[in-house]
Amino acid sequence: MSDWKTKSLCLLSFLYIASADLTLMELELNNSVSARYNEDILLHCRAVSKENMTLVLFQWLRPPNTTLYKFNKGHEEFSNSSRISGVKQGFEVSLTINQLKPSDEGNYTCKVKTRHGMKFKNVTVKLEAPYSDSSPDCMIQVEELTCVFSGGYPKGEIHWFDEEGNNVTDRAFNNCSETGEGLFNISSSYHIGNHSSYSYNCSLWIPRSAGYSATKQISSGWNSCAQASLDGASSRKGLRAALLVWGGLFCGILIFTTFTNKHKVRGWFYGPVCGKTHYRI
Repeated sequence: MSDWKTKSLCLLSFLYIASADLTLMELELNNSVSARYNEDILLHCRAVSKENMTLVLFQWLRPPNTTLYKFNKGHEEFSNSSRISGVKQGFEVSLTINQLKPSDEGNYTCKVKTRHGMKFKNVTVKLEAPYSDSSPDCMIQVEELTCVFSGGYPKGEIHWFDEEGNNVTDRAFNNCSETGEGLFNISSSYHIGNHSSYSYNCSLWIPRSAGYSATKQISSGWNSCAQASLDGASSRKGLRAALLVWGGLFCGILIFTTFTNKHKVRGWFYGPVCGKTHYRI
């Protein structure tokens, strides 16, 4: 057999063995993982195969080439970040990210290499942080209404709706700023125009999830604000009335129980028992 045929046969044999090994080996990990701001997150990557594997390299990294954990021929290499750690157990490596930040969001790659070839798979980490509402319920004698959602993630935008449910955001001015931690503060001012006494809804739209995460009703003008105050007072009055009823019922039961026990004691001291009279000492 000629030399080139021998080399070709060897190359084909090697490619076949490598292809068979990579076909038998699979990487098990989630496609995406979501967590809240400042929470800890755990990423698992496990190599499985129907045949025996000789592990050469097991690595977690962030594209393009930042190593977070690396096991290479029996030696371990760890991330420079104190918030990231990796633990290897057999053919599985768990990557822990503590106190998740917006900068941690993105793709992570698990890469495994055997003596026949290499496989890799990505997982996407998504971060969420709920926004806090700091908007007033009512604003009187103003030309603009203000709506504020702060300290949240991912980035959003505020939409305005009138009492009929019409989107009137085109008359609003939106502003978005980023905090030092990578969170967002979003504010919006809506020009009232001729509608001086009205109620509006400002809603926080999150483009990434294509949905609204929060809604706030804001009233303007004396009439709307007065009605809002009356509704709030009515609710508080109803709560006070319920507390008074339950408090009175409790006091009545307590008085009745005390009165009954008192007469039982008096009967024991003064009442006739088996034809005799007992006196209190």
